[in-house]
Amino acid sequence: MAENHHPRARGRPPIPEKEMRQRIYNVTFSLLIEQGYNIATMDVIAQKAKIAKKTLYRFVRNREDLIEKMILDWADIPSPSLPDNVNSSQQVIVLLEEYLAEITNKYLSPDAIGLFKLLQSKLPYRDILLDKYQQTGLEKDKVILASWLEYQYKEGLLKKFNFTLFSELAISMIISDLLRKGALGLTLTETDISPRITAIINLLKPELSKK
Repeated sequence: MAENHHPRARGRPPIPEKEMRQRIYNVTFSLLIEQGYNIATMDVIAQKAKIAKKTLYRFVRNREDLIEKMILDWADIPSPSLPDNVNSSQQVIVLLEEYLAEITNKYLSPDAIGLFKLLQSKLPYRDILLDKYQQTGLEKDKVILASWLEYQYKEGLLKKFNFTLFSELAISMIISDLLRKGALGLTLTETDISPRITAIINLLKPELSKK
């Protein structure tokens, strides 16, 4: 009599590391925002992420390392692009307006406000984490904008002015105050954002060349 060979039951396919890492970050973020630092232990994070604790330690050294990696992962979201090839001074205005609108979408989303609020809490190494958040996020975007404006000056589309100062003022004027409002639980609307973008555009208009 022939033997019956039953196919082996297959286990779940392994989760790709990138997906696993993102799951860990998402769980950590939710726990920190909703229940606080004291609840978000490595044991609870592993349990909520449905992974073994030893698997969690494969990705991070400890809870502080995990929080830092989570923050840097968020800050690593690509910034809006600013094309170098611009045809006219008027196009500089249009592209800047689009860039500022996209910047607000990045930094004033519910998750972004939640992260900022988290960084205002009594986290261990809070100052270090806040500095890394700023250097890899807002500060980087200020440098990108300043470099783009300087390039447009070299192309003859702008007059010479302090591109670094303008970029710092522009992004701070839109983001910094509204981030604080969002962190306080105040609802942000288009009427909070649009007038600020318009004011920044009006500041730039006198610096346009006639090209």
